[in-house]
Amino acid sequence: MDLSTFHQRFADEESCMTHFKEKRLSTGLCCSVCSGKDFSFQKGKKRFFCKNCNKSISLKSGTVMENSNLTFRS
Repeated sequence: MDLSTFHQRFADEESCMTHFKEKRLSTGLCCSVCSGKDFSFQKGKKRFFCKNCNKSISLKSGTVMENSNLTFRS
């Protein structure tokens, strides 16, 4: 997908974050502490939280953007 198509598909930061979240959930998350598979998501913090032990996982962790300060749509 080229940059122009990307910006057409994701008109704003919110739509891009939603796509990232859905992709992360579709591949399955696993807690590194308790191996839990049930998570809640806090949009304001952009993090998943394990419902078993409350360990947090960043929306960007495990992706090419993991250590990036860029926004999702950049």
